[in-house]
Amino acid sequence: MPLFVGRARKATSRFIPSASAAVSFDAFDLALGTKQVTIRGTGGVTHVGYAVVADVAPTFPWYPSSAFDNIALVGGAVTVTITLNRIGDRLKVFKSAAAPIGATSRDLSVQSDSGPAVSGNLPPPNPGVMGPLARASGSGVNAIWLARPDGQVPVLVGAHNWSHPFQDYAEGDPPQASDFNGFLNWVRAKGWTFVRGWRWENTKDDVWRSLPHPWARTGPGNASDGKLKFNLTQFDAAWETRYTARLQALQTAGIYTSVMLYNLWSVSPSNSPGTDSNYLDHPFQPGNNINGVDATGGTRLENAYNLANSPLMAVQNAYLDKMVDICNPYLNVIYEACNQPRSTVMHNAFFNHVVDRVRTYQVSKPIQHPVWYSSPLSSDIGGAGGSGAGDNSQPIGSNADIAGVILAPTNPTLNNNRPWAVDTNHSYNMGGSPDWCWRMFTRGCQIVVNMDSLQNT
Repeated sequence: MPLFVGRARKATSRFIPSASAAVSFDAFDLALGTKQVTIRGTGGVTHVGYAVVADVAPTFPWYPSSAFDNIALVGGAVTVTITLNRIGDRLKVFKSAAAPIGATSRDLSVQSDSGPAVSGNLPPPNPGVMGPLARASGSGVNAIWLARPDGQVPVLVGAHNWSHPFQDYAEGDPPQASDFNGFLNWVRAKGWTFVRGWRWENTKDDVWRSLPHPWARTGPGNASDGKLKFNLTQFDAAWETRYTARLQALQTAGIYTSVMLYNLWSVSPSNSPGTDSNYLDHPFQPGNNINGVDATGGTRLENAYNLANSPLMAVQNAYLDKMVDICNPYLNVIYEACNQPRSTVMHNAFFNHVVDRVRTYQVSKPIQHPVWYSSPLSSDIGGAGGSGAGDNSQPIGSNADIAGVILAPTNPTLNNNRPWAVDTNHSYNMGGSPDWCWRMFTRGCQIVVNMDSLQNT
């Protein structure tokens, strides 16, 4: 696969602070690299409690590429050395509002912004014969790799966070739109070849919302998030349009993507501290749809993945078939059954059904894409926090083309089974290192993805 290397254009910041801004930046060179930047407070007075970050627009600001916390603008100004190393970086100054510096972005207010993002020229993409990917021919070591139709084996490496590339997931109502084009350019500038295509099944999580969703919201009546109830027999046209457009854009850029079909965290505990609300705003809550589908019972809404619920399974199977219909024409697709399913009999049965349903249904289509069974929830199978290998029997025992695994960080098992995928989030929650990625790759993991904390490596 070609590497896309960013070549920076020289530019200068043009930030003009608003009347309410407490701090501003002196002009600085916006080319990639390390430089000194001066931040000034208004009135020439001392300001304390500021954090300065270099933040790429499409990613979450609480994982900055470089940060200076609790800065005091003594005498009205301070100069810091900061590195701009990604296309799309912007300097921002945050002020602690209701929490100490270092809290998440919802506790910080943006005081000023450097203005233009770091810019760069990228060579035109050349995806070539991207796919579909399939198990390499032959046996033994060849069988652990996915190959392109021309026989070449691509290295599938990249990063992900929770809001790209197919949905918006952020604060606000509607949620703040994700910068997909900025995200795409950032991925290409890093030379990455793979992104993880997140899906949030729930519509709201505390103050976070997600859009769009597979089904039309026709009502009558409102769901728990205050919007019209879902009609689970009618797919949403805007959702389908966005999905196809972004699959095409990723393919044109030469980037492979997983298509996450389900996400455990939409039916289980909330990602927001102190709350447990994800599942309350799920379309399969009986009060949120007009079709009588009810996945309640058990722990939270984990019965959403229950083969014994016939009305629910009619909706689930129609959704899976629709996803194959949408994705089949594109050459860069890897279906991902679920993000971190539970290691339970019910979930194992359901996600084996998902794997088999997708593989069987696409047989009649022009293209057959590989299916990935992600590693189950690390607290269920061990290996969390980089402590060691997890119990990988569930994905390895499935019929999936790709098994998501949790491997020991220092002496990982050598793959002799099938294509493997690893994710720093599943092994470490937040952690890992560049050498960890290399160890995983050299032990036979073809898909190596880094969650937010490794976005800069």
